Amino acid sequence: MGPAYVHSHHNAGFLAIDYLHAKLAPKNSVRTTPSFTYIRGEEFLLIKPTTFMNNSGGAVKNALKYFSKLGHKLTPSELLVIHDDSDLALGTWKLSWDKRAAGHRGVQSIIDSLGTQEFYRLRIGIRTKPGKAGTFVLKPISRGVERKLHSVFEEILEKVIVKE
Repeated sequence: MGPAYVHSHHNAGFLAIDYLHAKLAPKNSVRTTPSFTYIRGEEFLLIKPTTFMNNSGGAVKNALKYFSKLGHKLTPSELLVIHDDSDLALGTWKLSWDKRAAGHRGVQSIIDSLGTQEFYRLRIGIRTKPGKAGTFVLKPISRGVERKLHSVFEEILEKVIVKE
């Protein structure tokens, strides 16, 4: 995603990854490859494509290959793709498995590149009002929206990422 959209609604997935990095592995540095960046924790990898969102599938496929070469065989079924969802209200989220892209071009790119939709998706709601998604997804998020997203990220951390 271009620099103009870094703090936009459409970037909720990356904002979630940044939040998880700060909470789970703040001392672990970000490492960079040609198509993605990653943070390695003791029991997880946080990966962010460096491609445009609509082309993220190639980066995800490259990440699976990269870590397999390092002896960490990863399969699509082990992935948790975190992304925005303009069909869900701000403050909500849904975890799903083996679902179609539902119009999300980044997810469609991942499905096309991997040849499967058999991976987990964590969809973060970004809808604040009725209307077409194109009218707000690329606009900067307000402080209030950011606070709401952080509370969603904290809930995701507690209920999905760190289950006890």
